[in-house]
Amino acid sequence: MPILVAAGSAKQQALCRSLAEAGLPGLITASSAAEATEILALCDPFAPLSPFDLILLDHSLPDADLLSLCHRIRNRDQSREVSIVILTDEHGVPGPVESFHAGATEWVSGEVGRPEALARIRRALELKLAASRQRNERQQYDEDLALARKVQRGVLSPPYYTDSIEIDAAYVPSQSLSGDMYYWCQISPGRYGVLLTDVMGHGLSASLVCMALRTVMHGLVTRVVDPVKVLDELERHIRILRPNSATALYVVIDTITKTVEYANAGHPPGLLLQASGRVDLLERTAVPLGFDLAVRPRKQVLPLESPARIVLYTDGLVEERGRSIRVGIDTLKQQLVELQRQGTRQFIASTIMGFNKLLETSDDVTLIAISLLGPGKS
Repeated sequence: MPILVAAGSAKQQALCRSLAEAGLPGLITASSAAEATEILALCDPFAPLSPFDLILLDHSLPDADLLSLCHRIRNRDQSREVSIVILTDEHGVPGPVESFHAGATEWVSGEVGRPEALARIRRALELKLAASRQRNERQQYDEDLALARKVQRGVLSPPYYTDSIEIDAAYVPSQSLSGDMYYWCQISPGRYGVLLTDVMGHGLSASLVCMALRTVMHGLVTRVVDPVKVLDELERHIRILRPNSATALYVVIDTITKTVEYANAGHPPGLLLQASGRVDLLERTAVPLGFDLAVRPRKQVLPLESPARIVLYTDGLVEERGRSIRVGIDTLKQQLVELQRQGTRQFIASTIMGFNKLLETSDDVTLIAISLLGPGKS
């Protein structure tokens, strides 16, 4: 922990002795304002401030305006962490108000060897070291968060495009980490499973629950298949992770039998645009997962008229403060009809822009579009 002691030659030795006896090592001295300026690299406007934990500016420093020097140091201290202590003469000049306005961390009047003066200096040094620790911890946290965000995005299903079906999504987390998670895959020839969950809450805790659920999604969709049993299994995992709860909507699309099976646990209704232009709702068939209610999800089956488009989304897309969520759902239904001629990717982009969800939002936003292009297997 290097400490710069800027004081006149006559006082410098006594000052350094008092600091060393107080257990403050790593002392570097400057006998003039010019020398202090050079040591601190203040003359080069592009050079970073030399790394000192504590800078002591004594009133005995020759040819120095302590307040001006303190102000220059603070302006170059981009981290705002270095502690600067102004040591005054016996009359308390410069005063505390002027010193703090110039950027000083502490102001000490009288002899430095006094216990009170040394305690003030030590406290200033502790403040700097604490600030550095906090910065390092914050930097490590940000790096961990960036890695977690990368991992979370990495486990989301990639776009799926074939001659008969297209599945794609937009994903806009409100924070670095999201409570939304989705997964899709081909279950068997002509059958596809799409699962969307929204863990209540935001940030790290919600994302951890999402990642735990994601580890079981592939097995559920490919092994269990049946929408009710899939949600039952998700419910079991949610209960292990209590006190969390989540909404979920699981859809099985069969392009051979031309049906859509689904179960909806407290999730906003999915939308199915049929070839005739009719919009069917994939309404709730159960309460959210994780609630202590003996209400099992029910499965619903809808006919499928190709070409068709199914839209699944989380409430962050359609909710807006001061209005009913139904208004947002009705707006989404209208866009689904108006934009039906757009390709899957273009439809998603247009919808996200229409709801103004490209920038930071107060809730996580996920929008999934499933386009059925016509009959056939894939």
